[in-house]
Amino acid sequence: RVVAATCTLQRFRRAKSQRESFVAHRDRSRVAAATASAAVVAAGAATRVQASWRMHHQRAAFNALRAAAVVLQARCKGAAARDAFLRRRAAAIVMQKNVRSFLAQRTFALSQYSVRLMQSWVRTRAQRRAFLELRTAAVSLQAARRGGVQRRHYLRLHAAVVALQARGRSVAARRALQGRHVAAMTVQRHVRGWLARERFLDVRCVNILCQAHR
Repeated sequence: RVVAATCTLQRFRRAKSQRESFVAHRDRSRVAAATASAAVVAAGAATRVQASWRMHHQRAAFNALRAAAVVLQARCKGAAARDAFLRRRAAAIVMQKNVRSFLAQRTFALSQYSVRLMQSWVRTRAQRRAFLELRTAAVSLQAARRGGVQRRHYLRLHAAVVALQARGRSVAARRALQGRHVAAMTVQRHVRGWLARERFLDVRCVNILCQAHR
C-alpha cells in the first residue's frame, strides 16, 4: 500500500509539473505571438502610410500630367478641327460653285430645249395644217375623180344590165310564146283527133246500121 500510494503521489506530482510547464510554455507562446502580431501590425501600418504618401504624390503628378495632356490634346484637336473645317469649307465652296454652275447649265439647257420644243410644235402645227388642207383638197379631187369614174362605170353597167334584162325578158317571152304555141298545137291536135274519132265512130255506126238494114 505504501508503495502504491507513493507511486500515485509521484504520478500526480509529475502530471501537475507537466501541466504547469505546458501552461507556462503556452503563455510564452501567446506572448511571443502577440508580440510578433504587434510588430507585423506596426510594419503594415508603416507600409500603408508610405503607400498612401507615395500614392498621393503619384496621383498629384498624374493629375498634373493628365491636365497638361488634356490641354495639349485640346489644342491639337482644336488645330485639327480648324484645319478640317477650313478644308471642308473650301470643299463646300467648290461644291456649291460646281452645283450652281450645273444648275445654271441645266436651267439654260431646259430653257433652250423648251424653246426648241415650242418652235418645233409651232412648225409641226403649221405643217400639219398645210398638210391637212392639201390632203383635204387631194381627197376632194380624188373623190370627184372617183365619183366621175364610178358614175360612168355605173352608167355603162346599168345600160349593160338593162340590155341584158331586156334580152333575158325577150328570150323568156319568146320561150313562153313558143311553149304556149306548142301547147295550143297539142290541144288542137288532141281536139282534132278526138273529133276525127267521133266522126269515124259516127260513120262506123251509120255503116253498121246501114248494113244491118240491108
